[in-house]
Amino acid sequence: MNLLKEYYERDPRFISCVTSEPSVVMQETVSDESVMSSSAMDSDLLSSLPAEQQSELVQILAQFANVFSEVPGRTNLTVHHIELLPDTRPIHCTPYRLHSEKREFLWKELDNLLQLGIIEESDSPWASPIVIVPKTDGTLRLCTDFRKVNGLGHPICYYSKKLDTYH
Repeated sequence: MNLLKEYYERDPRFISCVTSEPSVVMQETVSDESVMSSSAMDSDLLSSLPAEQQSELVQILAQFANVFSEVPGRTNLTVHHIELLPDTRPIHCTPYRLHSEKREFLWKELDNLLQLGIIEESDSPWASPIVIVPKTDGTLRLCTDFRKVNGLGHPICYYSKKLDTYH
């Protein structure tokens, strides 16, 4: 999941099935009562399901409520490591120029990501430029141009079977 993309509010039909309070992953559980107290059974979301499946779906949503948080976050379940080629020196690219509208979007997005704890300030000798890309719905997405950094690492090859073997 890309945590740097713009955040959108969820459809209220889905929110009513889970909970109104975001929960912390693996530290907080949501009671069945808080999920069942919502108007989930009356919503269009569940109306096409038989009563048994509605009940089962509400229980599953309650069990995994931490996955449906309204606020993007980050994980500490894994660490990403890039193995660089020998004698590699840090890459420091000059930031790309931005139109004032995109610059304003950039500062708002960076402030938001800082407040959420997804990013942190750094004084690293490594620096890659930010690119703001329009999404298909017309909104903007914050991206980082890592092309020069990617050229300095050992290639990682993932081999898969030929498509013929999946028949």
